[in-house]
Amino acid sequence: MLSDHTVSILIFAGIDVIMALSFYLPASAGQLSAGQGGFMALGAYASAYLTVHHGAPFPLALAAGALVGGLVGLAVGFPALRLRGLYLVLVTFGFGEMVRVLFLNAPAFGGPAGFPSGREVTTFAVGDTATYLRGNHIVKFGGEVRRIHDHLAQKGRRLWIWGDRLLDGKTTGLGMWEASYSDSWRAIDLIPKDVTICDWHYERPDQSAVYFAMKGFQVVTCAYRRPKVAISQVKDMTRFRMTATPEMKERFQGVMQTVWSDAGGFLEREYQGKADGKNSANNSWTCFQAMFDEILKTKQAD
Repeated sequence: MLSDHTVSILIFAGIDVIMALSFYLPASAGQLSAGQGGFMALGAYASAYLTVHHGAPFPLALAAGALVGGLVGLAVGFPALRLRGLYLVLVTFGFGEMVRVLFLNAPAFGGPAGFPSGREVTTFAVGDTATYLRGNHIVKFGGEVRRIHDHLAQKGRRLWIWGDRLLDGKTTGLGMWEASYSDSWRAIDLIPKDVTICDWHYERPDQSAVYFAMKGFQVVTCAYRRPKVAISQVKDMTRFRMTATPEMKERFQGVMQTVWSDAGGFLEREYQGKADGKNSANNSWTCFQAMFDEILKTKQAD
């Protein structure tokens, strides 16, 4: 059986052959078109949409993608029949650029990250080894988390995990990074309740910590670079603890600052106040300062 790597190479080789033929056939007739990438993108996104959101079988989605690309090609092609040489190249190139800009800037299509396929790859790394889970393997996902949890428990340690793959991105609208667009969120009921969830939201103070607490997990809200967001997160966590039932109160464990750079970079730039531009006010150090000051205010109010 061929490995995933080999299959991937063959798939992309086939795509490249189709693209090469799409340039060769018009050129053999004396015309040069530069819009094939746009037509191919429209067909690819159409087939992906049908597969992910409507569960269409692959042959049907493939045929639908070809049909979409062909119909748009006809719509563009008829007016372009009056053009020759450089003018045809410019018009078709412009069309391809319009399609590219559309897909890069439309959140519905995934933006620069590409269309969310619904078959996310989740990586568990322990030491020098890593386990990759592909597809909607809910039970396997939950089982891997439990396996790592049990391994750490034998050593008297506790597992902390990011919570984003356990949030339903489609229902909540949280986005493809802060939540899951596959079914991995369903695995939340398969994970041991003594796992601590790190609930990160960096651009808005979304209150999904309540969801994790209601599911029985201890939860920590994580901030990154926006001081206003961190302040709101401290206030939210304080309110959660004050208003929660006795059973849920201790599940709200507090807030945590995250830093997404190496220690040297953080200490040399942000900690020393050398961050410039828009990062001068919004960075991990200013965020932590605002968070800590808000915590002190809360302690003094008590």
